[in-house]
Formats: sequence, structure tokens, C-alpha cells
Amino acid sequence: MVRTSSGSKLVFLKVLTANDTGERGSHQSGIHVPRRAWEMPGLLPPLASGVKNPEAVVIVRDENSREWKFRYVFYNNALHEPRGTRREHRITQMSRFFRESRARAGDTLILARQPGADFLEIRIVPGSKSAGSRSVGSGQIPLPEICETKAPVRVRPSVRGRSKVAKRPSKPSRK
Repeated sequence: MVRTSSGSKLVFLKVLTANDTGERGSHQSGIHVPRRAWEMPGLLPPLASGVKNPEAVVIVRDENSREWKFRYVFYNNALHEPRGTRREHRITQMSRFFRESRARAGDTLILARQPGADFLEIRIVPGSKSAGSRSVGSGQIPLPEICETKAPVRVRPSVRGRSKVAKRPSKPSRK
């Protein structure tokens, strides 16, 4: 999660995995949304944990102003069933978008929201090609104009295709 230099636009970056893009033959493409993204007020709509698997439609616009509708869901059967194990936020129904944008594992997905906007901006930044694979590797991703900043964001790949982008400020202690 990144706040741009102007401090107004919220930006989420994710290095895509083969599982995210459906390259492994899953029935539906979609991304896992880490806690730092769904806890950021204003980026995604709030979902009530008191309801089993709450969901919302998320409207996004790509760089060609084409509108897409994705499903944002909180799989939370761990909170509602004695043997439940899932407790994760995901954005699903992305298969067509990934296919038409030719997204692949190693590319970076950028989601951004302007204050007060009723849609997210979406962009795919191709990963570097080396040794026949596509990956961002360590280094910097120059943010396109969607982010309105000249400073590149440092991305440190970690285990299982997840990237560490920027740490969320720690919450003040409650006394």
C-alpha cells in the first residue's frame, strides 16, 4: 500500500502469481488482498465480518477508460462454522481482464483510488523477462501516471510470489 507524494491517492501494488492470473487452470482468476490493503480506509469497500462471506462489486477502469466489475469477497467461514478454516479477502471474477490485458505471473497489478471516486483505476505493468520467466525481481518499479509520482517504489519479492511494497504505519498504542 502506498500513498502518493500528493498524499491523496491510495495505491495498492501486487506482483501477480500464476495462481492469480489463472495460468494454473483454476476456474476463476483473482487475487488475494493482504490485510494492509483491506484495512486501508477508502481503497476498498468495507465488508461486514458478522455476515458469512460478505461481498461487494468493485468497479475499476483500465488505462483505456474501459469499465470492469470485479467481486470483492471476505471468505470468513472460520468465523461462522466450527470447522471453518478460511479467513481471507479476495478480488475475483478477474479472468477476462487478465486474459485481455495479457497479464502473466511476474507482472505487477496496480489498483489506485482518488479520494471520492466511485471506481478504482487498474493497470498491469509487465515484469522483466529473464531466463524464459517473467518476474519483477528485486529493484524498482517505475509507477506509471496512474500513481502521479515520479519516485519509483522499491519492491522486494518475498516467498510465494508476494511482494513487500511499503509498510503501513504502526498504530499508536492504546493506553
